[in-house]
Amino acid sequence: MKKIAIRVLTLTLFVFFVYSCNEEITIDEPIDDLELKSGNIEKISYIVLVNDAELNTELSNLKGYEKKQQAVKLASAKILKRAGVIGGEVEHVYGTAVKGFSIKIPPGQLNKLVNDPAVLSVEEDQIITLIEPKAKPGDGDVEASAAQVTPWGITRVYGGATYTGSKVAWIIDTGIDLDHPDLNVNEEKSATFVDRTTTANDDNGHGSHVAGTVAAKNNDIGVIGVAAGATVV
Repeated sequence: MKKIAIRVLTLTLFVFFVYSCNEEITIDEPIDDLELKSGNIEKISYIVLVNDAELNTELSNLKGYEKKQQAVKLASAKILKRAGVIGGEVEHVYGTAVKGFSIKIPPGQLNKLVNDPAVLSVEEDQIITLIEPKAKPGDGDVEASAAQVTPWGITRVYGGATYTGSKVAWIIDTGIDLDHPDLNVNEEKSATFVDRTTTANDDNGHGSHVAGTVAAKNNDIGVIGVAAGATVV
């Protein structure tokens, strides 16, 4: 009886061993790897600046915003194809102040784009928030300040000539101090694109500073701008 029990136990262990060997071994995948894979699926927006000789030549011979935009679109498509970028979504193209495009691609495709010889730089497109300024428009009294001065930078670029009438400078910044005595501001054309604001009145100070550099009047206060007295929007 004892021998039979030992044989049964031995047979049971043998069957269990064979079954265990045939069973597929599974290994839990690390959580970090799972997160990385899911992150690569999501597309991120990047700003791409290019220096393509063929595009540069073409743009120099084109006149008109639309024609330049079309030329950059075609050049962008060539660059993406050459780099082997798959699944990219071109959002905007730039052919005037800078040359390039913005694109949404999975981060896993980024190195292909960075390594293309025509690409100067690639950086993530993101929102930048300015810190709270120490002083805001209206905190100081410009009329009570010393007599007008001409900053060295204005002299450096041969600025200071008076511009009036139809001469307009568009300031894309934090706004403009709309009633600043040293600026000609067109309030009617000015607009805000910032959430929770209703006017283009400067709530930071940087935009007013830039507007002054561009077009501060040639009078007895403050500074003088590059195009003194030009209208700012």
